[in-house]
Amino acid sequence: MTTATEYESKRRFFPYVIWSRRIIDFWNSAVIVKSSIRYATSSDARAREDLYRRTVDGIRAGLNSICDAIRRTDWIGQPVDILEIPRAESRGWLEYFVFEEIIFETLCANINFVLDDALVELEAKIIAPIPPEWEYIGVDSETGYELYYTETMQYVSLEESTEEEADYKNEKYFREVKRNDNLVVIWTGSIETGGGHEPIAIELTAGMIVDEMGRDDIDRKEDEIDSAVRKWVEAKFGEKLSGLVIKIGIEYIATDELTFRIAKGLNLEMDKIKVIAEWRDRSVEEEL
Repeated sequence: MTTATEYESKRRFFPYVIWSRRIIDFWNSAVIVKSSIRYATSSDARAREDLYRRTVDGIRAGLNSICDAIRRTDWIGQPVDILEIPRAESRGWLEYFVFEEIIFETLCANINFVLDDALVELEAKIIAPIPPEWEYIGVDSETGYELYYTETMQYVSLEESTEEEADYKNEKYFREVKRNDNLVVIWTGSIETGGGHEPIAIELTAGMIVDEMGRDDIDRKEDEIDSAVRKWVEAKFGEKLSGLVIKIGIEYIATDELTFRIAKGLNLEMDKIKVIAEWRDRSVEEEL
Protein backbone atom coordinates (compact mmCIF):
# COMPACT_ATOMS: atom_id res chain seq x y z
CA MET A 1 0.00 0.00 0.00
CA THR A 2 1.36 3.39 -1.02
CA THR A 3 1.72 5.73 1.97
CA ALA A 4 0.94 9.46 2.04
CA THR A 5 4.67 10.17 2.26
CA GLU A 6 5.32 8.11 -0.85
CA TYR A 7 2.60 9.96 -2.77
CA GLU A 8 4.12 13.25 -1.64
CA SER A 9 7.48 12.07 -2.92
CA LYS A 10 6.01 11.14 -6.31
CA ARG A 11 4.46 14.61 -6.64
CA ARG A 12 7.91 16.15 -6.63
CA PHE A 13 8.16 14.76 -10.15
CA PHE A 14 5.86 17.32 -11.75
CA PRO A 15 4.79 15.22 -14.81
CA TYR A 16 3.32 12.70 -12.35
CA VAL A 17 0.85 15.32 -11.13
CA ILE A 18 -0.11 16.28 -14.70
CA TRP A 19 -0.43 12.66 -15.81
CA SER A 20 -2.67 11.79 -12.85
CA ARG A 21 -4.93 14.76 -13.55
CA ARG A 22 -5.11 14.15 -17.28
CA ILE A 23 -5.78 10.42 -17.09
CA ILE A 24 -8.72 11.00 -14.74
CA ASP A 25 -9.99 13.61 -17.24
CA PHE A 26 -9.81 10.98 -19.99
CA TRP A 27 -11.61 8.48 -17.77
CA ASN A 28 -14.41 10.97 -17.10
CA SER A 29 -14.75 11.79 -20.80
CA ALA A 30 -14.99 8.09 -21.67
CA VAL A 31 -17.65 7.49 -19.02
CA ILE A 32 -19.67 10.50 -20.19
CA VAL A 33 -19.69 9.48 -23.86
CA LYS A 34 -20.50 5.88 -22.89
CA SER A 35 -23.39 7.13 -20.74
CA SER A 36 -24.68 9.39 -23.52
CA ILE A 37 -24.75 6.49 -25.98
CA ARG A 38 -26.33 4.18 -23.41
CA TYR A 39 -29.33 6.45 -22.87
CA ALA A 40 -29.69 7.66 -26.48
CA THR A 41 -32.65 6.43 -28.50
CA SER A 42 -31.92 4.54 -31.72
CA SER A 43 -32.90 7.57 -33.83
CA ASP A 44 -30.69 9.88 -31.73
CA ALA A 45 -27.80 7.43 -31.95
CA ARG A 46 -28.10 7.33 -35.74
CA ALA A 47 -28.28 11.13 -35.95
CA ARG A 48 -25.22 11.57 -33.70
CA GLU A 49 -23.19 8.62 -34.95
CA ASP A 50 -20.46 10.74 -36.55
CA LEU A 51 -20.20 12.96 -33.45
CA TYR A 52 -19.95 9.96 -31.14
CA ARG A 53 -17.26 8.34 -33.27
CA ARG A 54 -15.23 11.56 -33.49
CA THR A 55 -15.50 11.98 -29.71
CA VAL A 56 -14.32 8.42 -29.04
CA ASP A 57 -11.46 8.81 -31.53
CA GLY A 58 -10.40 12.08 -29.89
CA ILE A 59 -10.41 10.61 -26.39
CA ARG A 60 -8.49 7.56 -27.54
CA ALA A 61 -5.86 9.60 -29.37
CA GLY A 62 -5.20 11.81 -26.34
CA LEU A 63 -5.21 8.86 -23.97
CA ASN A 64 -2.77 6.81 -26.04
CA SER A 65 -0.46 9.79 -26.32
CA ILE A 66 -0.23 10.32 -22.56
CA CYS A 67 -0.02 6.58 -21.81
CA ASP A 68 2.88 6.26 -24.26
CA ALA A 69 4.63 9.17 -22.54
CA ILE A 70 4.20 7.48 -19.16
CA ARG A 71 5.58 4.22 -20.51
CA ARG A 72 8.67 5.93 -21.91
CA THR A 73 9.54 7.18 -18.42
CA ASP A 74 8.85 3.82 -16.77
CA TRP A 75 6.08 5.25 -14.59
CA ILE A 76 3.34 3.11 -16.14
CA GLY A 77 3.36 0.77 -13.12
CA GLN A 78 2.97 3.59 -10.60
CA PRO A 79 -0.35 4.31 -8.85
CA VAL A 80 -2.39 7.32 -9.99
CA ASP A 81 -2.21 10.20 -7.51
CA ILE A 82 -4.67 9.46 -4.71
CA LEU A 83 -5.71 13.13 -4.66
CA GLU A 84 -7.22 12.73 -8.17
CA ILE A 85 -9.16 9.52 -7.48
CA PRO A 86 -12.26 11.23 -5.93
CA ARG A 87 -12.78 13.16 -9.18
CA ALA A 88 -13.39 9.98 -11.17
CA GLU A 89 -16.91 9.52 -12.55
CA SER A 90 -18.71 6.31 -11.65
CA ARG A 91 -21.87 4.56 -12.85
CA GLY A 92 -23.57 1.55 -11.30
CA TRP A 93 -23.72 -0.25 -14.65
CA LEU A 94 -20.03 0.23 -15.50
CA GLU A 95 -17.94 -2.93 -15.59
CA TYR A 96 -14.81 -0.91 -14.81
CA PHE A 97 -14.10 1.60 -12.07
CA VAL A 98 -11.33 3.73 -10.59
CA PHE A 99 -10.03 2.79 -7.16
CA GLU A 100 -7.21 3.78 -4.85
CA GLU A 101 -3.87 2.28 -5.82
CA ILE A 102 -4.96 1.77 -9.45
CA ILE A 103 -1.85 2.01 -11.59
CA PHE A 104 -1.55 3.99 -14.80
CA GLU A 105 -1.28 0.86 -16.95
CA THR A 106 -4.55 -0.58 -15.63
CA LEU A 107 -6.41 2.72 -15.97
CA CYS A 108 -5.13 3.22 -19.54
CA ALA A 109 -6.46 -0.23 -20.43
CA ASN A 110 -9.80 0.29 -18.64
CA ILE A 111 -10.46 3.58 -20.44
CA ASN A 112 -9.88 1.86 -23.76
CA PHE A 113 -12.27 -0.92 -22.68
CA VAL A 114 -14.96 1.66 -21.83
CA LEU A 115 -14.50 3.27 -25.25
CA ASP A 116 -14.70 -0.13 -26.96
CA ASP A 117 -17.92 -0.90 -25.08
CA ALA A 118 -19.33 2.49 -26.07
CA LEU A 119 -18.80 1.71 -29.77
CA VAL A 120 -20.35 -1.75 -29.39
CA GLU A 121 -23.43 -0.19 -27.80
CA LEU A 122 -23.55 2.46 -30.54
CA GLU A 123 -23.46 -0.26 -33.23
CA ALA A 124 -26.31 -2.10 -31.52
CA LYS A 125 -28.45 1.04 -31.63
CA ILE A 126 -27.75 2.14 -35.20
CA ILE A 127 -28.08 -1.37 -36.65
CA ALA A 128 -31.74 -2.31 -36.63
CA PRO A 129 -34.31 -4.36 -38.52
CA ILE A 130 -36.20 -2.55 -41.27
CA PRO A 131 -39.49 -1.09 -39.98
CA PRO A 132 -42.42 -2.96 -41.59
CA GLU A 133 -43.99 0.28 -42.81
CA TRP A 134 -40.97 1.15 -45.00
CA GLU A 135 -41.45 0.43 -48.72
CA TYR A 136 -38.66 -1.17 -50.71
CA ILE A 137 -37.77 0.89 -53.79
CA GLY A 138 -34.67 -0.78 -55.21
CA VAL A 139 -30.89 -0.44 -55.24
CA ASP A 140 -29.21 2.94 -55.69
CA SER A 141 -27.25 2.56 -58.94
CA GLU A 142 -24.52 4.95 -57.73
CA THR A 143 -23.90 3.69 -54.19
CA GLY A 144 -25.20 0.11 -54.26
CA TYR A 145 -27.22 0.76 -51.09
CA GLU A 146 -30.77 -0.52 -50.77
CA LEU A 147 -33.38 2.26 -50.93
CA TYR A 148 -36.55 2.42 -48.86
CA TYR A 149 -39.33 4.99 -48.73
CA THR A 150 -40.05 5.96 -45.14
CA GLU A 151 -42.92 7.39 -43.12
CA THR A 152 -41.11 10.76 -43.24
CA MET A 153 -41.56 10.75 -47.05
CA GLN A 154 -37.82 10.39 -47.59
CA TYR A 155 -35.64 7.85 -49.35
CA VAL A 156 -33.30 6.14 -46.91
CA SER A 157 -30.13 4.34 -48.00
CA LEU A 158 -29.36 1.20 -46.00
CA GLU A 159 -26.21 -0.88 -45.77
CA GLU A 160 -26.60 -4.48 -44.67
CA SER A 161 -24.64 -5.24 -41.52
CA THR A 162 -22.56 -8.35 -41.03
CA GLU A 163 -23.43 -10.93 -38.41
CA GLU A 164 -20.23 -9.99 -36.56
CA GLU A 165 -21.35 -6.35 -36.27
CA ALA A 166 -24.71 -7.16 -34.74
CA ASP A 167 -24.74 -10.67 -33.17
CA TYR A 168 -28.14 -11.42 -34.63
CA LYS A 169 -28.86 -14.76 -36.28
CA ASN A 170 -32.15 -15.13 -38.14
CA GLU A 171 -32.94 -11.65 -39.41
CA LYS A 172 -31.23 -9.16 -41.73
CA TYR A 173 -30.14 -6.03 -39.91
CA PHE A 174 -29.14 -2.77 -41.54
CA ARG A 175 -27.26 0.44 -40.83
CA GLU A 176 -28.82 3.67 -42.04
CA VAL A 177 -26.34 5.53 -44.25
CA LYS A 178 -28.26 8.65 -45.34
CA ARG A 179 -31.68 10.11 -46.10
CA ASN A 180 -32.64 12.08 -49.20
CA ASP A 181 -35.77 13.97 -50.18
CA ASN A 182 -35.78 13.16 -53.89
CA LEU A 183 -35.38 10.16 -56.17
CA VAL A 184 -33.97 10.08 -59.69
CA VAL A 185 -35.83 7.53 -61.83
CA ILE A 186 -33.95 6.47 -64.98
CA TRP A 187 -35.54 4.35 -67.75
CA THR A 188 -33.22 2.65 -70.24
CA GLY A 189 -34.14 0.96 -73.49
CA SER A 190 -33.05 0.33 -77.06
CA ILE A 191 -34.18 -0.13 -80.63
CA GLU A 192 -32.46 -2.61 -82.89
CA THR A 193 -33.31 -3.37 -86.51
CA GLY A 194 -31.86 -6.48 -88.06
CA GLY A 195 -31.19 -7.16 -91.72
CA GLY A 196 -31.34 -4.62 -94.52
CA HIS A 197 -28.52 -2.53 -95.85
CA GLU A 198 -28.32 -0.24 -92.78
CA PRO A 199 -29.33 -1.90 -89.50
CA ILE A 200 -29.94 0.62 -86.76
CA ALA A 201 -29.13 0.38 -83.03
CA ILE A 202 -30.52 3.23 -80.96
CA GLU A 203 -29.86 3.61 -77.23
CA LEU A 204 -32.68 5.29 -75.31
CA THR A 205 -32.40 6.87 -71.89
CA ALA A 206 -35.20 8.76 -70.15
CA GLY A 207 -35.98 9.86 -66.65
CA MET A 208 -37.19 12.39 -64.15
CA ILE A 209 -36.87 13.37 -60.49
CA VAL A 210 -39.72 12.60 -58.07
CA ASP A 211 -40.40 13.22 -54.40
CA GLU A 212 -42.84 12.01 -51.77
CA MET A 213 -43.66 8.87 -53.77
CA GLY A 214 -43.85 5.34 -52.50
CA ARG A 215 -43.63 2.11 -54.47
CA ASP A 216 -47.08 2.30 -56.16
CA ASP A 217 -46.68 5.93 -57.24
CA ILE A 218 -43.18 5.23 -58.60
CA ASP A 219 -44.53 2.25 -60.57
CA ARG A 220 -47.08 4.58 -62.17
CA LYS A 221 -44.34 7.08 -63.00
CA GLU A 222 -42.25 4.34 -64.60
CA ASP A 223 -45.23 3.36 -66.77
CA GLU A 224 -45.71 7.02 -67.64
CA ILE A 225 -42.07 7.33 -68.71
CA ASP A 226 -42.27 4.12 -70.74
CA SER A 227 -45.42 5.29 -72.54
CA ALA A 228 -44.00 8.77 -73.18
CA VAL A 229 -40.79 7.33 -74.68
CA ARG A 230 -42.70 5.04 -77.06
CA LYS A 231 -44.93 7.88 -78.23
CA TRP A 232 -41.88 10.09 -78.72
CA VAL A 233 -40.10 7.40 -80.76
CA GLU A 234 -43.20 7.00 -82.93
CA ALA A 235 -43.36 10.76 -83.55
CA LYS A 236 -39.60 11.06 -84.13
CA PHE A 237 -38.74 7.87 -86.01
CA GLY A 238 -42.05 6.43 -87.15
CA GLU A 239 -44.52 3.75 -86.07
CA LYS A 240 -42.33 0.88 -87.28
CA LEU A 241 -39.43 1.72 -84.95
CA SER A 242 -41.83 2.48 -82.11
CA GLY A 243 -42.90 -1.13 -82.17
CA LEU A 244 -39.27 -2.24 -81.77
CA VAL A 245 -38.63 -0.36 -78.51
CA ILE A 246 -37.28 -2.73 -75.85
CA LYS A 247 -37.25 -1.68 -72.21
CA ILE A 248 -33.95 -2.71 -70.60
CA GLY A 249 -34.49 -1.61 -67.02
CA ILE A 250 -35.01 1.04 -64.37
CA GLU A 251 -32.36 2.67 -62.19
CA TYR A 252 -32.72 4.77 -59.04
CA ILE A 253 -30.47 7.39 -57.46
CA ALA A 254 -31.35 9.10 -54.16
CA THR A 255 -30.55 12.83 -54.10
CA ASP A 256 -31.48 16.15 -52.53
CA GLU A 257 -30.93 18.02 -55.80
CA LEU A 258 -33.77 19.45 -57.90
CA THR A 259 -31.76 18.83 -61.08
CA PHE A 260 -29.48 15.88 -61.76
CA ARG A 261 -27.08 15.20 -64.64
CA ILE A 262 -26.82 11.50 -65.40
CA ALA A 263 -23.97 9.72 -67.17
CA LYS A 264 -25.58 10.07 -70.60
CA GLY A 265 -25.40 13.85 -70.22
CA LEU A 266 -29.14 14.16 -69.67
CA ASN A 267 -30.12 16.91 -67.23
CA LEU A 268 -33.13 15.59 -65.33
CA GLU A 269 -35.55 17.84 -63.45
CA MET A 270 -38.36 17.49 -60.94
CA ASP A 271 -41.58 16.10 -62.45
CA LYS A 272 -40.35 16.54 -66.05
CA ILE A 273 -39.69 13.57 -68.33
CA LYS A 274 -36.64 13.98 -70.53
CA VAL A 275 -35.28 11.56 -73.10
CA ILE A 276 -32.11 11.18 -75.13
CA ALA A 277 -31.67 8.89 -78.15
CA GLU A 278 -28.15 8.00 -79.32
CA TRP A 279 -27.09 6.14 -82.45
CA ARG A 280 -23.87 6.14 -84.45
CA ASP A 281 -22.45 9.65 -83.96
CA ARG A 282 -25.80 11.34 -83.45
CA SER A 283 -28.03 12.13 -80.47
CA VAL A 284 -31.39 13.80 -79.90
CA GLU A 285 -32.54 15.11 -76.52
CA GLU A 286 -36.00 16.44 -75.69
CA GLU A 287 -38.38 17.16 -72.84
CA LEU A 288 -41.57 15.15 -73.19
